Amino acid sequence: MDFVILDIKNITHWVATWGLLVFPLCMCLAFFFSRRLGVQIGTVSILLSPLFYIPSILTIFGNYHWVIRILLGLLTAVIMIILNAIQDAESESLQRVRDNRALEVKNEYINMLNENGKAAFSLYLRPFFSTNILMTQVNDNKTQGGNLNLDLESLIEKIMKNDAPLVALGKPGEMTGAGRILTTEADWRNEVTVLIKNARTIFVLPSEHLGTLFEIQIIKNSGLLPNCIWIMPESIGEMGTHVSIATGIPRFLSETKYSDFSKTWEETAIALEKIGIALPTYDHGGMLFKLNETGEMIDSRRLSLSKKFNKMGSLRTAIKKMSSNPERILST
Repeated sequence: MDFVILDIKNITHWVATWGLLVFPLCMCLAFFFSRRLGVQIGTVSILLSPLFYIPSILTIFGNYHWVIRILLGLLTAVIMIILNAIQDAESESLQRVRDNRALEVKNEYINMLNENGKAAFSLYLRPFFSTNILMTQVNDNKTQGGNLNLDLESLIEKIMKNDAPLVALGKPGEMTGAGRILTTEADWRNEVTVLIKNARTIFVLPSEHLGTLFEIQIIKNSGLLPNCIWIMPESIGEMGTHVSIATGIPRFLSETKYSDFSKTWEETAIALEKIGIALPTYDHGGMLFKLNETGEMIDSRRLSLSKKFNKMGSLRTAIKKMSSNPERILST
């Protein structure tokens, strides 16, 4: 009996020891894997994330006094607060880099401060109401504070950043995604016209709003419709994939709230038909598509990103198919 008890103690000690070594490493690998899937999480946050689990492992396998166990529980909460603060700070820092890069684009192409060696860029045109609502995964209604909003804009930014970084008009720091170019009501039309005529690729989320219609009209009048990748937003259904910041691992779950863009799309199609552009019939899975010079669809790629684990890979493939420089997209 003593031998059995001793053996169990040894096994517990072995599990605790290797748990402290192997589990944090597995968590790091899971987070790095999730970043490849599109999760916006910084390297420092990934490397420090295993610290959150160490007190729990010690509590489960360690033979500690109840006071020590309570202190370990409090330590877990403190570590979680610190890690969330680090993640937020890292995310804001990365977005400032994108916004500064967008400012360089404005200085080069609009303010004409640099005539030589201008950087290539991609342009994202969208109605402002779409900011931070183009989800590519369902929400985890059971987890508070553990959701990662994988917005379509943020995924496009990650794919394009090494080729032609994504920029958009807007307020710097308003969300994680394209670098924002701050403008004014008096100047935005002239500035967006310059950006449209110089962008390597233009991503367009069409809308019946007057501002978006003005931008689309500039594109059409400039003969740049074939230079655009058009976005049909996905309506999130009741089942799909989700990535939680608590694990970094994608999984299937149910969604109780839906996003439906079908009515908005129908209104947009009516508005664009008046200026000679024929949008395709709405598909709840969303799609990317191309138009020819006359405004007719010539190619498309259905997305359904909420149903897929590797959202980045699927979206990169679709963009590559739509792009005039597919070899560049492949290298990102």
